[in-house]
Amino acid sequence: MMGKPSRKGLINYFNGCWFITVNLLLSNVLYSAEVSIEKPPQIISTVDIASQLIYDGRNLELSSIKLISRSNQLRKDVNKLRVSARSAKDEYTKQQLSDAANLLASQISQWQQQGADNRQQSSRYLGYGHKLLTQAMFQRWQSRIKLQREISLIPSKHQLLAHNTQIRSVHPSMPKVMQTVKEPVANMSLSVPAMNNQTIPSPLDTSSFQLSRDLHYFAHVEPVASELTVLSIGNEPAVPLNTIHQWYLFISDLKGQPVADKKIQVRGHMPGHVHGLPTQPRITAEVEPGVYLVEGVKFQMIGWWVMEFDIPHNKELDTVKFNIVL
Repeated sequence: MMGKPSRKGLINYFNGCWFITVNLLLSNVLYSAEVSIEKPPQIISTVDIASQLIYDGRNLELSSIKLISRSNQLRKDVNKLRVSARSAKDEYTKQQLSDAANLLASQISQWQQQGADNRQQSSRYLGYGHKLLTQAMFQRWQSRIKLQREISLIPSKHQLLAHNTQIRSVHPSMPKVMQTVKEPVANMSLSVPAMNNQTIPSPLDTSSFQLSRDLHYFAHVEPVASELTVLSIGNEPAVPLNTIHQWYLFISDLKGQPVADKKIQVRGHMPGHVHGLPTQPRITAEVEPGVYLVEGVKFQMIGWWVMEFDIPHNKELDTVKFNIVL
């Protein structure tokens, strides 16, 4: 017959159980780690994150518009109630209408604040998504893309002026402010600065990477590198004034895949002026899937230009717009 276990025996027994338990737990953890190594979890790609940020940002933007619209409607309702309260004949009705107006008025700032918060968050999401898509596009076409910032103008030794000329004579009826005489130029009498009646919004998004209006496409444009377009400093192509040159148009979807075999229309105009481009640029070739050659591009004056590309999507058109300040 076994005797009563000693205190030391019990301690040794429990220590042994604890050691076995810990080893079992560790073996389970190591086994789970081995299983996870053999079957890694699904990896979410950068473009998947980017597209989700873009869609969430657009939804927040639409929500912001609705919230601010609702706050504006509340303000109108408050004004109507207060007008009715002032014209009420008995005190009870007047008090009821005033209370209702005050209650609605207290909600206006809340709706406005929520709308402002959503708009700010939307801007952040769209900005992050845009940055990730830009990186993905550059990685895909890094052998072709030479420009990662906004499109600029090739510097000129002469003063750049308006409407197809660099220097032009002064007409007697021209305002004095535009008759400033600069450095003399051979064969010309006086120099005149470029027309400055454009109102360029600030801030203006001049990135050469843009989302399409309906979020079906992501695109990039840049002048084709050539003797006409490459700056003397660095290898970034730029726009030559008053010279016909070529562009590349890069198009992907929001998953980063090239968008091929599209019949794309090209449009361009100068906001604030009554003219478009002096030429009619068009897509003449698809040099590789998603990369289109645009020929016949020409800008005859400095200022703010808008270039638009209409891209078919199902039975409708989606548009990518680029703001260019030369």
